[in-house]
Amino acid sequence: MQNQRYRRFIKLTGITLLTLGLVTIAASVATRLFDLNLIFSISGNVSIKRDGSPDYEPAFMGRVNAADRLRLEKGAVARVLCSNFRLWKIRSPGEFVLEHGCYPGDRKIKTRPGAGRVPTRSAANNPKIPYIISPRNTNILHNQQIVLRWNKVDGASRYRVRISGPGVNWEDEVSQTQVVYSSQDFSQNNFKPGSRYWVTVVASNEKSSRSESPIGFTVLSEEDSKKIQAEIFQLQEINSNDFKTLAEAKAYHKHGLNAMAIDVLEESIKQGSKTRAVYQRLGEIYQEVGLNRLARERYLTALELGQKEQKLEDKEEKAWIQYHLGKVNQAIGDLQDSYKYYQAAQDSFRALGDKEQAESLQQKLDYLKERF
Repeated sequence: MQNQRYRRFIKLTGITLLTLGLVTIAASVATRLFDLNLIFSISGNVSIKRDGSPDYEPAFMGRVNAADRLRLEKGAVARVLCSNFRLWKIRSPGEFVLEHGCYPGDRKIKTRPGAGRVPTRSAANNPKIPYIISPRNTNILHNQQIVLRWNKVDGASRYRVRISGPGVNWEDEVSQTQVVYSSQDFSQNNFKPGSRYWVTVVASNEKSSRSESPIGFTVLSEEDSKKIQAEIFQLQEINSNDFKTLAEAKAYHKHGLNAMAIDVLEESIKQGSKTRAVYQRLGEIYQEVGLNRLARERYLTALELGQKEQKLEDKEEKAWIQYHLGKVNQAIGDLQDSYKYYQAAQDSFRALGDKEQAESLQQKLDYLKERF
């Protein structure tokens, strides 16, 4: 119904066909990032019946949907981290629907239950300006050290950095591309919880981060910060590094702590992770905060890591990664690559039988064709 109203709106207002179809795709993308249920421990004979599949198959540790079913034989144990952060330990034999265990009560959960946050405006990330890398469109915990980072600009020897907002007007000048908002300057009494603070960087060649849309952050209250930290602490019992990484990143992202979610995922990669989902989640968050060039790098690695996957859910992930690559390449102006990946995503969605997504992508392809 929502899509029908949206399409009627498009026809009535005459908005370009490029926009048509984004509602369906964006809603599904947002849902997949925020509704992450994970099986993180299996012992004994546990099988799973995927939503839409007629048969059970051996269960695996990884992402599952709310509509999937688990079947446990006598003596088996399965542990699930639900998207609402409920830790659900299943010990008794029988069949269990994920949504009933993760969301007890009368709440009805769909496999993809609607839209999450609205992504920030796309940015080209012009390499000739010192665009802000961090903190960028993120919340920050109470008393968290603030490390400011930005893009290196050719020909610039120094950078003037500024944080401004209610009660704060701080500046520094450095030669490197990052600076710590030092502890002697940091006073939580100056940063007002819930207020927006803006970051600007001007290079010595006068190129400024203000050439992009304004970039900033919000500091959370001490009370909210403690609640979030307690939530994160519960995840320490997860004994798989990749699952713990994804769960922690999801928890931070859920509370708008995009910078911390990025740091957790990047640290996992630094430690040698070769898990597709880690790169894919990182790409999604980079894309959301407007770091499209960094998102492209992570998506390309995720696509490479997922090339050999054969399970249905992994084929679907491949289609979404291709879609994302089309979108970020379009945002930074690489229209040929954007067309290539949109077309690949369309082929993947057709192979999955998803005609609606394939049709939506056709309109984006037609739009790009006119601009070559």
